[in-house]
Amino acid sequence: MGGNATDKWIKLLRRVGHLTFGLMFRHNYADNHVATGCSSDVKTGGDKMKRVDFVLAALSAEGGRFSPVQVQKMFFLLEKNIPSATFKHSFGFKPYNYGPYSCSVYQDLEELSVQGLVAVTQSSSFREFAVTPEGAEQGKVALKELSEPAQLYIRQVSKFVRSLTFPQLVSAIYKAYPDMRKKSVFRE
Repeated sequence: MGGNATDKWIKLLRRVGHLTFGLMFRHNYADNHVATGCSSDVKTGGDKMKRVDFVLAALSAEGGRFSPVQVQKMFFLLEKNIPSATFKHSFGFKPYNYGPYSCSVYQDLEELSVQGLVAVTQSSSFREFAVTPEGAEQGKVALKELSEPAQLYIRQVSKFVRSLTFPQLVSAIYKAYPDMRKKSVFRE
């Protein structure tokens, strides 16, 4: 996918994100605090959804496997394009070697893996993440708790991050969010 197509994706994702997010949830969820001390709640309006349920929803939206860079950039884009007031506890992305990084993403994936809801496999050079059949079932339920526009946006972001190669994805994030290249070891 060339630069022009990448630019179109970024514009579409931003347009849809800005138009649709107020992320309205239809149900209340109990608070959850991960043993590591990182809170894992997503809050929109007056309702809460466990952040791990949001992770399941996003991973289930289009199915498939995600590389580390893909999960990091997907949740970064989702967080950036959802008004910050909707998150009670964000992922806390910081600039790192290959752009935005959050240890909370991996903590949530590990928690879901222990519960048997996410499969973590080792490919030849990196780990891959995918929902298990039970995780997909729970993720689809959580996804339905989101507004239709939010569901659409999550699906688009999922497709976007998996449609690009590693260098294309990192470059696209740097182009859209130049502040995330501060600590980069990646050279375009």
